[in-house]
Amino acid sequence: MWSISSLVLFAGLFAFSDGPFYLLHWLATSAGEQHAKPTHIVILGGGGYPGEQTLLRTWHAAQLAQTFPLAEVVVSQASDSMQENAAEHLRDELVMRGVVTSRIRLQTQARNTREEALLAYGLLGDSAHIRLVTAPEHMRRAVLSFEAVGFHHVSGHPAYSDPGIPDLRYSESALGGRDVPVPEVGSSTQLRYRFWNHLHYELLCLREFIALLWYRLHGWC
Repeated sequence: MWSISSLVLFAGLFAFSDGPFYLLHWLATSAGEQHAKPTHIVILGGGGYPGEQTLLRTWHAAQLAQTFPLAEVVVSQASDSMQENAAEHLRDELVMRGVVTSRIRLQTQARNTREEALLAYGLLGDSAHIRLVTAPEHMRRAVLSFEAVGFHHVSGHPAYSDPGIPDLRYSESALGGRDVPVPEVGSSTQLRYRFWNHLHYELLCLREFIALLWYRLHGWC
């Protein structure tokens, strides 16, 4: 049996490789091939509003709505008075990005992916061609969950953030300040960003694999 320290060591070493990214990419792309044009673009809930994932999903959905102008947009976002109806805020975001209000439908009751799929099926029926918009790590479970309730045409559009950033390398000595006897890390984006991003991916993937197992045990995906 691996000890906690061994697991921590493995996670740290694994974060220096490309493995975490490829795990995330597999979760994002391994289910739901994109075939016909979607009749419905479904934004799955991503936490409260405003929030990073919520706004990312809305931005991607608006881009899809421009690409497929005949598709209806369904916002699946649990809302209550404490959140001042987050689904309505997401509708306003879509409208601000050029999606006309008449194309948008709100679904505010689902509390998890299974309920989102069930309620969407009751709302749209099995003839709908669904394009799901959700977080990359959540996509496989989402597509399989929608297929499990009876949808025959489900594909995914992972809501990635744009990785395009300028060269962030710098020289610490050139910036001045106190001269301390430690290695310079300004020229290593691997240590400053990539390692930490990969640790984050590991946690996302670990949680998602546990969720996939749980859904499998219940027959939800």
